[in-house]
Amino acid sequence: MTPKKGNCLPPKANLRIKEVADFLDVSDSTIYDMINEGALPCLVIKGQKRVPRAEFEIWYRAQIQQSAEPTGA
Repeated sequence: MTPKKGNCLPPKANLRIKEVADFLDVSDSTIYDMINEGALPCLVIKGQKRVPRAEFEIWYRAQIQQSAEPTGA
Protein backbone atom coordinates (compact mmCIF):
# COMPACT_ATOMS: atom_id res chain seq x y z
CA MET A 1 0.00 0.00 0.00
CA THR A 2 1.59 3.18 -1.15
CA PRO A 3 -0.03 6.57 -1.42
CA LYS A 4 -1.07 7.96 -4.76
CA LYS A 5 1.43 10.44 -6.15
CA GLY A 6 0.74 13.88 -4.71
CA ASN A 7 -1.69 12.50 -2.13
CA CYS A 8 -1.39 13.80 1.42
CA LEU A 9 -3.32 13.58 4.65
CA PRO A 10 -5.42 16.51 5.83
CA PRO A 11 -3.96 18.39 8.81
CA LYS A 12 -6.32 17.21 11.54
CA ALA A 13 -6.14 14.97 14.59
CA ASN A 14 -8.58 12.25 13.49
CA LEU A 15 -8.96 11.00 9.94
CA ARG A 16 -12.10 9.74 8.24
CA ILE A 17 -11.98 6.23 6.78
CA LYS A 18 -12.24 7.69 3.27
CA GLU A 19 -9.22 9.94 3.87
CA VAL A 20 -7.07 7.00 4.97
CA ALA A 21 -8.33 4.86 2.07
CA ASP A 22 -7.59 7.61 -0.44
CA PHE A 23 -4.12 8.15 1.00
CA LEU A 24 -3.27 4.44 0.78
CA ASP A 25 -5.06 4.06 -2.57
CA VAL A 26 -7.28 1.25 -1.30
CA SER A 27 -11.03 0.87 -0.81
CA ASP A 28 -12.92 1.99 2.28
CA SER A 29 -13.80 -1.65 2.94
CA THR A 30 -10.08 -2.53 3.05
CA ILE A 31 -9.60 0.06 5.79
CA TYR A 32 -12.61 -1.30 7.71
CA ASP A 33 -11.13 -4.82 7.38
CA MET A 34 -7.77 -3.57 8.70
CA ILE A 35 -9.52 -1.93 11.67
CA ASN A 36 -11.56 -5.07 12.41
CA GLU A 37 -8.37 -7.18 12.27
CA GLY A 38 -6.67 -4.82 14.72
CA ALA A 39 -4.08 -3.66 12.19
CA LEU A 40 -5.18 -0.01 12.37
CA PRO A 41 -6.25 1.95 15.45
CA CYS A 42 -9.75 3.34 15.53
CA LEU A 43 -11.91 5.72 17.55
CA VAL A 44 -15.66 6.13 17.42
CA ILE A 45 -16.70 9.78 17.47
CA LYS A 46 -20.42 10.58 17.34
CA GLY A 47 -21.06 7.09 15.98
CA GLN A 48 -18.49 7.33 13.18
CA LYS A 49 -15.15 5.55 13.00
CA ARG A 50 -12.03 7.70 12.86
CA VAL A 51 -8.35 6.83 12.67
CA PRO A 52 -6.14 8.90 14.99
CA ARG A 53 -3.65 10.68 12.74
CA ALA A 54 -0.65 10.36 15.08
CA GLU A 55 -1.15 6.61 15.49
CA PHE A 56 -1.74 6.20 11.75
CA GLU A 57 1.53 7.99 10.98
CA ILE A 58 3.41 5.66 13.35
CA TRP A 59 1.74 2.63 11.74
CA TYR A 60 2.51 3.93 8.24
CA ARG A 61 6.20 4.57 9.01
CA ALA A 62 6.46 1.03 10.41
CA GLN A 63 4.96 -0.35 7.18
CA ILE A 64 7.50 1.57 5.11
CA GLN A 65 10.36 0.38 7.30
CA GLN A 66 9.19 -3.25 7.08
CA SER A 67 8.94 -3.10 3.30
CA ALA A 68 12.44 -1.60 3.08
CA GLU A 69 14.05 -4.35 5.17
CA PRO A 70 15.75 -7.06 3.09
CA THR A 71 14.21 -10.50 3.33
CA GLY A 72 16.43 -13.38 4.39
CA ALA A 73 17.09 -16.11 1.85
